[in-house]
Amino acid sequence: MMVAVKPIMSWIGHRSPDNEPVRETFVCITLAGVLASGFVTDAIGIHSIFGAFVFGLTIPKDGPLARMLIEKIEDFVSGLLLPLYFASSGLKTNVASIHGVTSWGLLGLVIVTACAGKILGTFFVAIAHKVPCREAMTLGFLMNTKGLVELIVLNIGKDRKVKPNYCTTILNSSFIK
Repeated sequence: MMVAVKPIMSWIGHRSPDNEPVRETFVCITLAGVLASGFVTDAIGIHSIFGAFVFGLTIPKDGPLARMLIEKIEDFVSGLLLPLYFASSGLKTNVASIHGVTSWGLLGLVIVTACAGKILGTFFVAIAHKVPCREAMTLGFLMNTKGLVELIVLNIGKDRKVKPNYCTTILNSSFIK
């Protein structure tokens, strides 16, 4: 991808001058490349998100092409696709599969460990870099809100039947903190 596609994307990026709007053809080519990369990685047995991600790495970040792509698709992705993905993940999560005190205790342990690890890990690193305590704690809580990548990986594991359903439910439920 980096050998064949990156030079093409660099060429497209250089053909888009700063003072002029990006040609719709270039936007369409880029979005088609993202879809094609996702399709190919899915066809070879790797989740499609990885192909789309690698294609995104080939897009030049400086210049109007990247700005135009972000401008055109950011609202659509964050306003429609992301909420739909979370809704889909919620529909796949079967809370009824958590039975017994042990499973509920495991859920609580996972939630507490995940929160404490993210908050305290970020806090101590920030303190080590001489960030004031209040800002370090704020950073810790902000890092605790991240979880999209983990949710994607958990859903891939569920789709590939890597772990039992109740484990997926416990881990997915840990994102509702």
